[in-house]
Amino acid sequence: MDLTLGQLLLFTAGSDGSTTLTAEALLKVLLPVKKKWYIIGFKLKFDRKRLDSIKREQGQDTDKLIALCEEWVGSSVEATWTAMVGVLRSSLVEERELAETMERQYCWNTNSKTWVR
Repeated sequence: MDLTLGQLLLFTAGSDGSTTLTAEALLKVLLPVKKKWYIIGFKLKFDRKRLDSIKREQGQDTDKLIALCEEWVGSSVEATWTAMVGVLRSSLVEERELAETMERQYCWNTNSKTWVR
């Protein structure tokens, strides 16, 4: 079943409407750009040796993206939806539409009308 970006984003929100960043939620959103996993990792400040290790150890681009998401979310205090929006908007990644959709879905708190980090 092929899902639109909007459908993928809806599936990642918690049942309580939360927008907590998890590796699984991030992976679902980033799947359409899985071929850019290396440059996304580079923009997330992963060491090139670590990126090359992921490249060697993992098979498909999806597996590489899973490893990248798990490691970033699990080990970085800077792992936020807002940080990922910035990476996607960067001139190296150039995924502005995805960034804007992610920002609307995860970085704006409709209850408090404030931007979330």
